Amino acid sequence: MPNILSERILLIGCGKERELDERQYKQVIQKTINTLNDTGSMEAVCFLTELHVKGRNNYWKVRQAVETAKETLYSFDQLKTNKSEPRRPAA
Repeated sequence: MPNILSERILLIGCGKERELDERQYKQVIQKTINTLNDTGSMEAVCFLTELHVKGRNNYWKVRQAVETAKETLYSFDQLKTNKSEPRRPAA
């Protein structure tokens, strides 16, 4: 993409504009977080909160994005003997 200083860009398909509901919004956030985690990304800028979600305001969208990201990345490993290390990006 021209005039972009990023090394990589992740484009997310979100369906038809103005038809996104609460459930779909959370799924988009989950899939995005999983993809970023699987690629070992250490930094990301997210504009998914700019999407139109039926009947919801910006406060709700940001709150759901944060809560969904936290839930998606949570891994209970206190009782595990072999804890997995977070994946790092390829150089």
